[in-house]
Amino acid sequence: MRGRWNWLAYCLTGAVAVLGLATSGVLAVVLKQQQDRYVAHALARRAELVQATVSAETGRYVDVLQDLAVAVAAQSSLTAADFTHITSTVTAQRLSGVTGVSLVVPSEGDGVAAVQAQWRKRGAKDLALRPAVNTGRQHRFAVLTRNLVATPVLAGQDLAEAPESYEAMDRAARTGKVAVTRTYVFLRDRVLPAEQQQTSFAFAAPIYETRGGDLTGWLVMGMRGQDFLSRALESISQGLVEVALFDRSTPQGHVPVARWPRGQLENPTMSHTVSVQVAQRRWELVAYGTEQLGERRGYLPAGAAGAGGLITLLLTGLVLSLATSRQRALVRVAAATAALQADIDRREETERQLRQRDAELRGFVAMATHDLRGPLASATAHTELLTDQVQAAFDEEGREDLRRIKRGLGQMSELIEDLLVYATADAAPLRQSEVDLNALVRDVVLDRIAATIPPTHVRVGTLPTVVGDAGLLRQLLDNLVGNAIKYAAAGAVPDIEISASADGDGAHRIEIADRGIGIPEAHHATVFDAFHRAPGSEGRAGTGLGLAICRRVVTRHGGTIGVTGNQGGGTRIWFTLPSR
Repeated sequence: MRGRWNWLAYCLTGAVAVLGLATSGVLAVVLKQQQDRYVAHALARRAELVQATVSAETGRYVDVLQDLAVAVAAQSSLTAADFTHITSTVTAQRLSGVTGVSLVVPSEGDGVAAVQAQWRKRGAKDLALRPAVNTGRQHRFAVLTRNLVATPVLAGQDLAEAPESYEAMDRAARTGKVAVTRTYVFLRDRVLPAEQQQTSFAFAAPIYETRGGDLTGWLVMGMRGQDFLSRALESISQGLVEVALFDRSTPQGHVPVARWPRGQLENPTMSHTVSVQVAQRRWELVAYGTEQLGERRGYLPAGAAGAGGLITLLLTGLVLSLATSRQRALVRVAAATAALQADIDRREETERQLRQRDAELRGFVAMATHDLRGPLASATAHTELLTDQVQAAFDEEGREDLRRIKRGLGQMSELIEDLLVYATADAAPLRQSEVDLNALVRDVVLDRIAATIPPTHVRVGTLPTVVGDAGLLRQLLDNLVGNAIKYAAAGAVPDIEISASADGDGAHRIEIADRGIGIPEAHHATVFDAFHRAPGSEGRAGTGLGLAICRRVVTRHGGTIGVTGNQGGGTRIWFTLPSR
């Protein structure tokens, strides 16, 4: 009988050991998968941040080049001095990675001498055009240049020798928009040692006559990929990712544009790939997680496996001890069960911390902005006190310094308030109630305008009652009315019209129209993006967040927002709100 009992005890012990080890293995695998998903999510978020940074920076360069092209085209007879003045804002500090900007003009074979004589007469006294031979392409000469690097483009160089630039100029001429080249090593850099050469690219903007609209040439801006990427990412990678940019539009199929930082990748197996729109091309951006990011996996899976193995060992000993002491076995089973429950509790706590980390990241911008308000308010109060008490003792220069400080503090306060509203507009709970837009608009108009604008210049139609958050809707209307006042034409009295109409499916369409400086049609699609300011807003107060806040408020209420031109001049911004 005793032998049979021992045999049963050994069988039960073996079954417990197998089951315990299997459970521990499964638990370790599950925890590792969860941590891998967290690291992958963190890498994806970091890659999206890098993608947004690269896209914003290249977009800024495109805008700068387009503005320069417009300024060049506005000159009836451009001279070398005019070109130098127009391109004086192109600096290495403002546009990192830029090698220079050149004015390129076309010429047929029999017209080279005439082109050279024409531009020498316009101030390029030492210009010597050097036509490329046997290219089968039209000559395109760099007649005026602004160089920012030690290996300059020589005036007179024929870009027919660079098929990549030639192709981009053709695309820009066909589309009328800025085009970007395929990546290649610049002609100027091919004389450098191989280790100093960089894969580069260039933007080409077409230049047209202001009257006839005929193509007269191109403005070409060269960019060294490595220098551009290093400057763009040095402040946002935080040692968590390494980045590589690739151009897949080349004949080679997969040409690296740049890699940051240079050198061997730490962990090429942990990566996330996104695409980046650069002018008319799409590049591939690959973000590789560093060892620092990989360390966030931690040792929990191994710890869980070890704990599970230990628990299995304990349970096995308990089962074996049943042959001699059932009571002692029960005590040990209870202890093991408690240890297992503690391990499960630790796992649940770890999962809660992972969820909390994501929430903390979302709230970081809002908290950081909120914490800046106190010191700024203190600085503003002390400046006001200083102005009241001792400004009489200052000379005019000192008083002007005080005024500048106050303006700067006011601009910073406006930026912080807008950042705080922007960060919370899509997350704060909606306190919905019936909102009379007639009364809300009346309050906003009285607060914004008071007695500064004649009543005949502010026309408000019959507005509906909607269901929404009164505070957020007031912020929306205050921003739109404020913009209509702020962007009035110089010297003109603001003229504002607010109206409403049915938009189908029970929705209401609200429109705010003005007679201000207007928004170019090319910017209608991007004017609601954060920090975007349309041409013409230079010199006027603002943070570039007002319309972005408006879009978030409207979206929270289930509506849409857009902008069109106002017949007769100005802007007409519309948004929809559901009636219920």
